[in-house]
Amino acid sequence: MKRSKCFRQIAVAILIATLLCDKGIIYINAAGLGSMVPAGSVSSNDMQNEYGPENGRKTEGTDLTADAGGEETTDGLEEGVDYASGEVILVLEDGGYAALAMEGIDEEVSGDDETQFVVVDLEEDVSVEEAVDYYSGLPGIAYAQPNYIYEFEDDKLWEEAVNDPRYAEQWYLDYLNMEEAWRLMDSVPCSPVKVAVIDSGIDLYHEDLNANVDPASCVNSVTTAYPKIDNDYSANGHGTHIAGIVGAVTGNGQGVAGVAGNYAKISAIQCHDGNKMLSSYVVNAIQYAVMTDADIINLSMGTSQSDPLLENAMQKAYDAGILIVCSAGNDGTDRTHYPSAYSSGIGVIATGKNGQKRSDANYGTDNFISAPGDQILNTLPNGRYGYLGGSSMSAGVVSGVAAAMLSVNPSLSVEEVKQILAETAVDTYSPGFDAYSGWGIVSADKAVKTAIEMRYGQVPPEPEEPEEPEIQDKLPDSPESFVRRLYRYCLGREADEDGLMDWTNRLSSGRENGGEVAAGFLFSSEFKAFNLSNEQYVEVLYRLFLARKPDEGGKADWVAKLNNGMSREYVMNGFSASPEFQMICEGCGIHPGTVPLTQMRDQNEQATAFIVRMYEKALGRSFDEEGLNDWCQRLLGGSWTPYRIATEGFFHSPEFLMKNTTDEEFVKILYRTFLNREYDEAGLAYWLNRLSRGESRDRVIAGFSDSREFADFMAKYGLAR
Repeated sequence: MKRSKCFRQIAVAILIATLLCDKGIIYINAAGLGSMVPAGSVSSNDMQNEYGPENGRKTEGTDLTADAGGEETTDGLEEGVDYASGEVILVLEDGGYAALAMEGIDEEVSGDDETQFVVVDLEEDVSVEEAVDYYSGLPGIAYAQPNYIYEFEDDKLWEEAVNDPRYAEQWYLDYLNMEEAWRLMDSVPCSPVKVAVIDSGIDLYHEDLNANVDPASCVNSVTTAYPKIDNDYSANGHGTHIAGIVGAVTGNGQGVAGVAGNYAKISAIQCHDGNKMLSSYVVNAIQYAVMTDADIINLSMGTSQSDPLLENAMQKAYDAGILIVCSAGNDGTDRTHYPSAYSSGIGVIATGKNGQKRSDANYGTDNFISAPGDQILNTLPNGRYGYLGGSSMSAGVVSGVAAAMLSVNPSLSVEEVKQILAETAVDTYSPGFDAYSGWGIVSADKAVKTAIEMRYGQVPPEPEEPEEPEIQDKLPDSPESFVRRLYRYCLGREADEDGLMDWTNRLSSGRENGGEVAAGFLFSSEFKAFNLSNEQYVEVLYRLFLARKPDEGGKADWVAKLNNGMSREYVMNGFSASPEFQMICEGCGIHPGTVPLTQMRDQNEQATAFIVRMYEKALGRSFDEEGLNDWCQRLLGGSWTPYRIATEGFFHSPEFLMKNTTDEEFVKILYRTFLNREYDEAGLAYWLNRLSRGESRDRVIAGFSDSREFADFMAKYGLAR
């Protein structure tokens, strides 16, 4: 902004007033006249504009709020939220162009027919807060706001590898049952679905992406000229990675597979200037997606500050029939997060391989659904592949599933897509909707199946093939054949001679029993390198110890034990003590047997499950083995009561204290931990009132832990105070 001569402004004001008199519109702003005027010389939408880290500003307050006249004020600029210094966004209403002329503003106007805005550069001695207050009071300006800085939400790049088939490493595709979803897609006619990945850009020439990318709609949205792009501005290839999750080329014998098969057509919109990602860039990108008829928008980004301009743009995209998928964030909190909190989008919580939310995943009732977001392998710039993790990746997974649904049923509305996603999601916490997973983890095959049924009435029958009887497992009849079978089922290879001789001698001599030798394979570094999920591990045990496929009920019970903290040795002992395994060992002339259990967590299932639950509810993460064993030692050794562990142990821990929860967050956690339910409004208000009057948090904890509900809940674990 710059200060101009007063007589020039007065002349402009008189001229505009004269022009507007005929319409009965006269704006008078004598108090502000001459005090705040834009520089007007360099547009902040210029691609060369620099926003180094030192140029970001922090603010203080709570929320951006509108006064009775609809004007935004700086009373609500939130502490710790970044925005670009040296510029503000002005959202125009009727008479807005006159206001711009009156202020000498000639920067580029962006937006659509309904919402138009301009990014105004400020002089060095004018703060963003001052500018927002000043411009919000001008006639013709609907409101002014900072140009907020958005951040990508992902983990570090864990590893990379180049140009080799990697499908087997995409664990999340198996978890989603994508092969069945793709089979269902092949059974009906499919249409291409346009997915706008609003992000850091894309490696347009990646061999595993280019066939499924629309180059004409890969643009940069820093200016509304929308220049074409072919690069990715992110240091770790964020946009290229998410584009691959959604639509990497499937079945080309190279690299990885995309969730949507080959039916997603990617429009990569780069809302980044090479340095930062700002509100105005993201809004321009959304408007471009609307103009180019996108079906889905993926927004893997976030901030803790409400952004009215972005919210308005998302609502218009939603009204235009576009599904908007947003990342929930990776701060391990249930604080409100944007843009995932806006009702026009769906927030996605990141889960790990165990089906639980990642320890750093944001959660809360603002979010809609969960999806895998841990160690996600996909495309990276310069023809590479690598792993990223976080809710950014989870959002990409849901965008891919939604694209698969729309490909088989293009007539689905946004609300119908959301309904199908919710109804087919797999519960991992409470039945139905909950704060930790939304409606549950997205289920690709069930969602695609339901979309087909809504269009055709039923899923076309699968072509009948002659059933092949399951090949009966040939049971071993000697120590040597017993060992060879372990090599095949545990390590997936034939035995080496030295290893075969060593293990066979251990069995034949009686130095080790069948269970101990099996454990030698199951807990070897070679077997652990497969990094099997709990489900996969249990399936191996069924084949190895029972010589059959798992039954669903039994498998679910063993997997639940693992998820509730019991060790894999504990579960293996359950199988090695079975009559089926004893029969196998008898046929080989060896002793069956089990292995010693040395971990405290294996001493009492209920006590262990109780402590695992404390990790999940109080700390919002899965247990770590060392910590779990330590708490089990204290509980079973009698040095700590379950009541003391639940109160002092977890809520006085450095990890919990470092969360620096607000009183509201604190009380909500107590409801989940001690009452096993979400808060009710009256109860929440009651406890917040007690805290506001100076009552200590320990007294509030005692109020929950002394309740009949918690006593009854502990009794289910066989525990008492």
